[in-house]
Amino acid sequence: DYYVGLAAGVSDGARVHSRAELWNLYLRAGWELTPEDTLAYLYQRTDNAVEDPGPTGAPPPRRDRFDTCTDTHILRWDRTGERLRGYVLLYFEDGAIRWNKDHLNDTPVSPPGHSNTDWRNYGFRSSFDAVFGRLTATAALDVWSEGGETRNIPEATGVRVWGYSGRFATLAPYAGLRYAQPLGEEWTVTPSLGARYYHSSEFDDAWAPCAALTAERGGLQLFVS
Repeated sequence: DYYVGLAAGVSDGARVHSRAELWNLYLRAGWELTPEDTLAYLYQRTDNAVEDPGPTGAPPPRRDRFDTCTDTHILRWDRTGERLRGYVLLYFEDGAIRWNKDHLNDTPVSPPGHSNTDWRNYGFRSSFDAVFGRLTATAALDVWSEGGETRNIPEATGVRVWGYSGRFATLAPYAGLRYAQPLGEEWTVTPSLGARYYHSSEFDDAWAPCAALTAERGGLQLFVS
């Protein structure tokens, strides 16, 4: 299967120097490896820009403009077996912010320049259900790394006067159980519980337990969580 999607929005704004543009491109190519296994590649690009008109009544800015651009790549495998269902994916995201300013900071005497940011995020995500009759056990694992750099560069010199770079990683396994219990001939009640654990290279570790109760009948679903 193949998909292509394109979305665009452009506005001149209600004031001088307030134009905005939003662009989005989506591509997908999928292959059926077996009746139960599919492989897909997905790509998404966003390219957006907006001008800042400044305070009402003041002269419009000459430069103040905020641009963002992101490219996301995903490789995904899905399994839809009778007993085992789930997915595994790898992703990579490359993004950039280009902020062209009349003043690098909030003071009027600050020089014009650029506050530029670049980031690269990548990771692994997976989740699988093992079905044993009415009982379903879920196991999942997310691992990701996020990082980048930002810097302020005066327009006149082109030399960075301030910057920061950093990266951190997170490991987040999950386990859960749910049981589908028929209630009469039309209703099914499903209690579920689980927990995710977050281990970070920069922040405190944390548990995130969860529980839910779902009642279903035909196309109707009621739940509390």
